[in-house]
Order: sequence, then C-alpha cells, then structure tokens
Amino acid sequence: MILGVVQGATEFLPVSSSGHLVLVQSLLGLELPGITFEVTVHLGTLLAVLAVYRREIWQMAVAVAAGAGPALTGPRGRREFWRNPHSRLFLLVLIGSVPAALLGLLGRRQLALLFTSLNWVAVGWLVTGVLLLLAHRTLSRRQVPAGAPPAADLDGGRALWVGLFQGLALVPGISRSGSTVTAALLAGVEAAAAARFSFLLAIPAIAGAALLDGVDVLTGNAPSLPAGPLLVGFAAAAASGYLAIRWLLSLLAAGRLLPFALYCWVLALITLLVPLGA
Repeated sequence: MILGVVQGATEFLPVSSSGHLVLVQSLLGLELPGITFEVTVHLGTLLAVLAVYRREIWQMAVAVAAGAGPALTGPRGRREFWRNPHSRLFLLVLIGSVPAALLGLLGRRQLALLFTSLNWVAVGWLVTGVLLLLAHRTLSRRQVPAGAPPAADLDGGRALWVGLFQGLALVPGISRSGSTVTAALLAGVEAAAAARFSFLLAIPAIAGAALLDGVDVLTGNAPSLPAGPLLVGFAAAAASGYLAIRWLLSLLAAGRLLPFALYCWVLALITLLVPLGA
C-alpha cells in the first residue's frame, strides 16, 4: 500500500515517482523481485489519468474513428482531420510521445543503471527544482494583466518541445509532470492546457512502460508476486493518482508550484548528505 500510494501520488505531482520509489525502497529495505509490482502500480496510475480525462479521451477516440478514413484518402481529409480539435490533439499527443519512446527503447539499459544510485536521484531532484522555479516564475508573470502574454496554441513544434522534456524525465528524480508542464508554460501555453497535455502524454508513456515490462512478466522472465499485494498496490496507486491530478490542477490554477521546487531541493540535499542506503 505504501509503495502504491507513493507511485500514484508522485507520478502526477511534480516530484518524480521514480526517484521516490528508489528512495522509499531504500529506506524500507525492500528489494522487490522482478518488475511485476512495478507494472501493476503503473496500470493503477494509468487508470487514474483515464478516469480524470475520460471525456477528452472519448472525444479523441470518436474524432479519430470518424476522420481516419478520409484522412488516408486525400489531402482534404487530412486537412479536416487536423482542423478538428480532438483529432488534432490526438496527433499532438503522438508527436509529443516520440522523444521519450525513442530514448526509452534505445537507452533502456543505460537508464536502468541510474536507478541503482540515490546520488543520481538527488541530481534529478535538483534539476526538477530548477524547472519548477521556472514554471512558478512564468505563472507569476502571467498573473499580472498588463504584462501577461497571450496564450499560445499547441502545435506540432510545441508538442515536440514538450515531448523532449518528457524524454528528459526518464532520468530518476526528474519529474515527468513537472518537466512537461514547465516546457509547455515556457512555450506560452496556458496553464490548464499545459496540464491537460502533460497528463494526456502520460497515457502512452505509462502504457508503453507497462507494456515493455509486461512482456517480461508474461514470458516468465520476471518472478511473480501474490495477487493480494498486487491488488492493494494497484488500488492505492489508482486512488492516490486520481487525487494527485486533481490537486495539481488546482495548484496550477493558483500558480503555486514553488513549494514543490523547495521540496525537491531539500530532498536532494538530504539524499546527498545523509547516508540513506545504496
């Protein structure tokens, strides 16, 4: 339950779920066999984001189903597919998912080595704090009516820019939600749209990670765990993830990200200075 709550909450709050799982397992002296539990809690967080954005996901599915055929038959269909805001959002999510997918597939072994050291996690938290400070200052400037720039539309270039930051978040300690929201805000995207795109980007990212690890589970290359702990972890991750998304949306609306930056910096310093484990 502890690991499920940690995974669900920190998957969407801008503090890095991967870093917290490494830290908590070290503090509790846990060494889980294989990756079955990791896949399970990832599916729990996936359920959370699907629940929060079920309306947007349904609208994208309907638009893609209706427009995919005409889009494949000629330029007029492709133009209409892009003009539809729901099918365009689907394409933007695909574009934004490319960098993390490539980095995850090509550098999977190298990235796995970073999870063995809390020092790397601490460095990631320092980076996350800097990103959140940038996001906080961007939101603060927008709260001044006279100097607030107009919100930019999310296009292919901005989606790829946000996707590059999602790829950066493959490093443990660097928050996926924090880095992608910051990237969108720096590109001029309005806060609510930045959060929505960040959380929609989480769907292929989480599903892809669960799929890659799930292959090892299904092929018998990963030790199994009892059903009870898996169900508890799944439910805890789903519930805490749902609440974390709702909370972060309210914090973004209020422009309150600085406390998370301070939290990441303090956690990084403690991790670097205090012997917490391997």
